[in-house]
Amino acid sequence: MHYNKNKLIFSPSDIVQFVNSPFACWMQRKLFEEPDSVQPDEEDPQLKVLQNKGDLHEKAYLEKLREAEFDICEISSGNKLQQTLKAINEGRQIIFQARLEGAGMAGNADFLRLESSENNRYTIIDTKLSRHVKPYFMIQLCCYADMLEVMTGQRSEIIGIVLGNGEECCFRTNDVFYYYKRIKSAFFTFMDSFSPDNPPQPDPAADHGVWSSHAKQILEEMDHLSRVANISKKQIVKLNAAGIDTMEKLSTSKAKHIKGINDDVFTRLKEQADLQVSSANQEYPDYKVLQPPPDNHSLGLAALPPGSSMDLFFDMEGYPLGDDLLEYLFGAVYIENGKPEFRDWWAHNEPEEKAGFEAFIDWVVERRHADPTMHVYHYAAYEKTALKRLMGKYGTREQHVDDLLRDGVFVDLYEVVRHGVRVGEPRYSIKNLEHLYMESREGEVTDAGASIVYYDAWIESGQSKNWKESDLLKKIRDYNEDDCRSTWLLANWLRERQTESGISWTGTTRNEHKEEDERPSVSDAVVLRQQLADLLLAEIPDEPAEREKDAERWRIQELLAWTLEFHRRCDKPMWWEMFERLEKAEHELSDDMDCLAGLEQVGHPGQEKQSLLFHYKFDPDQETKIAEGSTVKVVPDIGITTRISDFNPEGELTIKIGQRTLKKNQLECLPERMSLIPYNFVSTGVIDDSIYAVIKDYHETGHLPGALNDFLYRRHPRFKSGHKGPLVRAGENNIKAAIRSARDMESSCLCIQGPPGTGKTYTSAHVIVQLLSEGKKIGITSNSHKAIMNLMRAVCKETNGTASGIKVGGEEDYSFFSEFTGIKYISASSSAAAAYRGGLIGGSAWFFAREDMVESLDYLFIDEAGQVSVAKLIGMARSTKNLILLGDQMQLGQPIQGTHPGESGQSVLEYYLKGHATIPPEQGIFLETTWRMHPDICEFISDTFYEGRLLPEPHTKNRIIRLPENGGSIVTVEAGILFVPVKHEGNVQGSDEEAAIIRQIVDELIGRDITDKNGNTCRQVTIGRDILFVTPYNLQVRKLIHSLPEGVRAASVDKFQGQEAPIVIISMCASPGEFGSRGMAFVLDMNRLNVAISRAQSLAIIVGDPRLVETDCSSVSNMERLNMYCRLQDICK
Repeated sequence: MHYNKNKLIFSPSDIVQFVNSPFACWMQRKLFEEPDSVQPDEEDPQLKVLQNKGDLHEKAYLEKLREAEFDICEISSGNKLQQTLKAINEGRQIIFQARLEGAGMAGNADFLRLESSENNRYTIIDTKLSRHVKPYFMIQLCCYADMLEVMTGQRSEIIGIVLGNGEECCFRTNDVFYYYKRIKSAFFTFMDSFSPDNPPQPDPAADHGVWSSHAKQILEEMDHLSRVANISKKQIVKLNAAGIDTMEKLSTSKAKHIKGINDDVFTRLKEQADLQVSSANQEYPDYKVLQPPPDNHSLGLAALPPGSSMDLFFDMEGYPLGDDLLEYLFGAVYIENGKPEFRDWWAHNEPEEKAGFEAFIDWVVERRHADPTMHVYHYAAYEKTALKRLMGKYGTREQHVDDLLRDGVFVDLYEVVRHGVRVGEPRYSIKNLEHLYMESREGEVTDAGASIVYYDAWIESGQSKNWKESDLLKKIRDYNEDDCRSTWLLANWLRERQTESGISWTGTTRNEHKEEDERPSVSDAVVLRQQLADLLLAEIPDEPAEREKDAERWRIQELLAWTLEFHRRCDKPMWWEMFERLEKAEHELSDDMDCLAGLEQVGHPGQEKQSLLFHYKFDPDQETKIAEGSTVKVVPDIGITTRISDFNPEGELTIKIGQRTLKKNQLECLPERMSLIPYNFVSTGVIDDSIYAVIKDYHETGHLPGALNDFLYRRHPRFKSGHKGPLVRAGENNIKAAIRSARDMESSCLCIQGPPGTGKTYTSAHVIVQLLSEGKKIGITSNSHKAIMNLMRAVCKETNGTASGIKVGGEEDYSFFSEFTGIKYISASSSAAAAYRGGLIGGSAWFFAREDMVESLDYLFIDEAGQVSVAKLIGMARSTKNLILLGDQMQLGQPIQGTHPGESGQSVLEYYLKGHATIPPEQGIFLETTWRMHPDICEFISDTFYEGRLLPEPHTKNRIIRLPENGGSIVTVEAGILFVPVKHEGNVQGSDEEAAIIRQIVDELIGRDITDKNGNTCRQVTIGRDILFVTPYNLQVRKLIHSLPEGVRAASVDKFQGQEAPIVIISMCASPGEFGSRGMAFVLDMNRLNVAISRAQSLAIIVGDPRLVETDCSSVSNMERLNMYCRLQDICK
């Protein structure tokens, strides 16, 4: 910041600092205004390292541009602003260190790159050392874009970042600019109200930089609740509302209940505060041993296994500043002759990282073979998470890691401490706990941040890779060894407390039912797949230069190798999560939307043939995905797998279970109180076998099915006519282009992308009908039988019910088959394959992957291809000559779990479009006209999601909801998007305030005139026919149903995909900062909001708290979500 003609001018870094910490921003202003009044802390040495490396990175990129012979203008001394304006007016290709001023700001942009010579529009590019794009990068770039717009009258369409690995990441400016505008407005308001004697309260969770010691002092003087270990922001807010605003008050509170905080959690916080108060100024902190909770006897010290001579105590060091996160040191302490010994594996590049990971896992497996009771102890989740990541990254040692994780070999001592001991320390880091069992450490490397600084210094030093010959690596190694020894000492200290308290290790439920373990064993088929994957990967050249000679071939071969184990990778998290959930307390399960906790049995079991019916009640406000038909496991009796036979969202359900199942588990009845966790395992053996056959044939012959080959190489469709260029010719409509293209395909792949309301199903049905008329064999598949039936229904309607074919599996829709008698339902896949002689057939991937369906089709249509995995497509590819992909990856995506290497975990459309929001004209057909949305809705949807390519059909402007003579009170527009602000506090999954406003909105809308495509009144608004209510959570669905007239159609967006209505009302329901366990990514999911808003033909009404954007933004994707919410509010002003 600086003064220019008595006006304070700010820099982009000032705004970035404000985002990170308003307190630090205030302190910086105070230092500027009163230089002698405050003194900042010493700068972190790590920042100096980064600054030096950043300067070198910037110069390297400049040199790269010079080598590419760009016309470069370097802004140096003199009047930099005039030089920059001159260079812009001259249309110079690159402007280095451009001086930008305007909008109350000034700064130097690293690079401006000419993007359009017609109007001298520039892209703003910054060089950053990071390997990932961080949110504050975007704020900084938007500042530059803002200033450049003031100077030139044009906003840059693109902003870009060159990362430390040389990768250039580009973003549309408008995808983050509206959020930036909100931040900028808040910043200038903050600065306008600056008072040197009135500092803002420091946010305990913020990074205050060089003002951290000042913030800490203020919080200590306040005795702020943030000093209580493991307390959350939301808990602080709720305690403050109850008059508890200091740690001392919490410690001495007589309250039994605090609104919005679970009673057990409040007790924990109170005891924690009491221990910290009593431990103040003591050499050793006070502590309290906790008995395992009654709802889960295996938590806390009961989860600590007996010691083994083969036990390991493990810690890792990672370096996040390179091209990719590098796990450069694996360290472990083991006991030899009663004494701790240390072993280490170093990795200074990816091949060494892979080798170190393999060597460590092999060593663990070897020791476990010697003693199956051994365990690997670590502190906090980093090590386990890193091993999962490395397993997925390299596709190696997957079975070993899976077995170690599933069998509970890794023991996280943080979880043991969290549930087993309460300690009077402000944090539960292992460094804090060391006050209980060891002397203070010595050594220059004292924490993970320091280890990064030292490793970075080693990289720059050129010292030997051998730690014995490098003092820098030796210091890091000493630090890692200290961490491992500390973990060993902590385990010993915990065992002493375990013995003193009479707590026994309970083992884990997974071992109690070992003989009935339902996990799929490692079959011969799995072994063959792993062997084939190893062969394929071994053939790929290690040297980058050699690999580059045939880069695409090796990319495809690597992808195929990784795809072989795709479904097993998807299954692994299910097993891991299932066992992790067994270690959670009931209140923790209640926060997990996949579970249902605290069920209480009511009445006596009923009987139905050989089964018993158990009735339970539960808290209906608990958000859960469990519903009628869900397959679940009972906790704590994990041996029981059952289904929900009846489910009432008002808080009642029935479980039907066979008496033989109960007897098998040595039970007479289900528990009086229990919880349910999901069990979603579905065998994919048929698909896996087909994937194996395709890839084995590729390995032996070098060939893939033609359509699959084109898909994997992302080639443009190949046509018999030899057509090149855009698929839709000038003056040709999409249906004719799609039919012509499909008929002309030559063992290739065609994509038809259909945004909301563009007639994807209608277009596809026309193509299918034409192909059927020519005697072609057509298959239809998707990720759900509902989607398959939807397209089959459209085909039948287009043929006036004369279409013939087979629908394979799924539920038998009697109304469909009675209406369209030419379509036969066959439940068994084998019978359907035997019966198929041609024409139309619809089925799942399991059906088209069958051996008896190989080469059965001329065309396979994959609907909702944005929800179908690449692996499933490979499994189905043998069945057909041509592939036609239908869908829109900007709507609901594929449900997928697990970490998958490279691109092997992507959906079909994600992969094929490779980052494009809309398919390029030469690669496929983009249905650019929506027949649904009013232009004022379409404009937002098009610009936000479809690069401005989606256009409304002209008649849509005539469809409106006419205003009454008085103009309305809340709903004052006839069409478009309306944001209705409702402020509220403490709501996560349901808001009575929003429900009340929505009732008022509905009362206004009922009876208003609806006009048709010609602008004529066609009817009046009714609640059941003309309004859809969309909300993220089932709790809000229930609130809306209770508060609105009968006949309301309310649900989550998943239930409404493919539907439409004149009016859509969206209830956000969450209060500021209250995004719940699923976070902002769920509540503000862009694809889900795209689907929700685009259901509306005339009017989309968003009801929500405008302050939802006032939250920490931890990623660029979250910034884009918040930007969309800001934009929705802005367009309604």
